[in-house]
Amino acid sequence: MSHRISVLYFAGCPNHPPVVERIQRVVAEHALDAVVEEVELNDPADAERLRFLGSPTVQVDGVDIEPAARTRTDYAMSCRVYNTPDGLPPEPMLLDALGIGSVTTDEGATGAKADQLTHAGAAATAGSVVTAMLSSACCWLPLTLLAFGASAGGLSAFFERWRPYFAGVSIVMLSLGFYLAYFRAHTCSDDGHCSVRARRRLRLTRATLWVSAVVVVAFVSFPKYAGALVEAIKGGASAAQPASVNPASSTMVYDVQGMTCPACAATLRADLATIPGVESADVDFTSGTARVRVVDPAVGAALEDTVRRHGFTATPAVPTSPDTERRAP
Repeated sequence: MSHRISVLYFAGCPNHPPVVERIQRVVAEHALDAVVEEVELNDPADAERLRFLGSPTVQVDGVDIEPAARTRTDYAMSCRVYNTPDGLPPEPMLLDALGIGSVTTDEGATGAKADQLTHAGAAATAGSVVTAMLSSACCWLPLTLLAFGASAGGLSAFFERWRPYFAGVSIVMLSLGFYLAYFRAHTCSDDGHCSVRARRRLRLTRATLWVSAVVVVAFVSFPKYAGALVEAIKGGASAAQPASVNPASSTMVYDVQGMTCPACAATLRADLATIPGVESADVDFTSGTARVRVVDPAVGAALEDTVRRHGFTATPAVPTSPDTERRAP
């Protein structure tokens, strides 16, 4: 239904321009089917005929938008100030006069509730991303430290213990975000009228939610595809190893227990290779085996201590080639 919004005024009253600006903004913002007209009064005799209660008087289809003013008869050529801090008619009053006062906006209790739901949904979405990152920190954090040349220490084991909890919290918070965005979103009134701002905000919230869902899945499942990244690192490490084998060196073989993803093997191998007396190191996640070529057999204690610092346990394994490998003491 189309409405006619009339702003009655006479020159000289300061509230006329800001009232027109506010009305035009509300009409555009809520996509209202309404025509805004400005009616200037020059003859005091027109005040009673047009039910003019002061400049500016705002009428919707000929009816004053202020309910308490509809029974007044003190028509006069005077300036009008509404009972608000800025002296202008409030937006909810105009919406009520148009019959859509229940529309969710930033004004009123309904708008406040919508804002609360939006903020809660944003917090749930952000929380799901953060906990998803923590759920796979056992893999990506050691790899990140390795890329910067830092030791991973026992970070893998620490975060692995908490991984199921972080992953569970992430999924719950992401589900809460979807629930708030799709089942508790308040953007329309009972008659189906939706504010443009609310619709835009909801579209942005849902788009952000879906992007966050992709990020959450990527982090939660990171240990599943970390092997590809590890293989790239292993390729670079292998290229850096000496092409010839020192005939005075020997290979110590350990069974390593406690590794939870290929990233664990990559970070452990990097730390083992930095031990003085170690010529090269290779850790295989699939078989749970560490093969360390040493020039000083006395480094065995340092090797096992490094494995323990990563949160794993190492036990000597039977060498597969007695001529070139020796059993770890």
